Amino acid sequence: MGQLSRIYFRDVLDHLNRDVESIDIYRDLLMGCRDIYMSNINNRLNRIMKTLAIISVVTLPLTVITSFWE
Repeated sequence: MGQLSRIYFRDVLDHLNRDVESIDIYRDLLMGCRDIYMSNINNRLNRIMKTLAIISVVTLPLTVITSFWE
């Protein structure tokens, strides 16, 4: 293999290494965005569950009290 071929393949390897590093950076960014999105969904679900728990705590004693008069 000639000297020019070695230089060419080292250049190709350098470009491939840079591309792989760029892909890793974009993957990490996307994983961070996904984690933020999932956290947002989880927080929204927690708020909904808190509201439903409050409603059930209020209605359960009323249901028990009214069941005595049926």
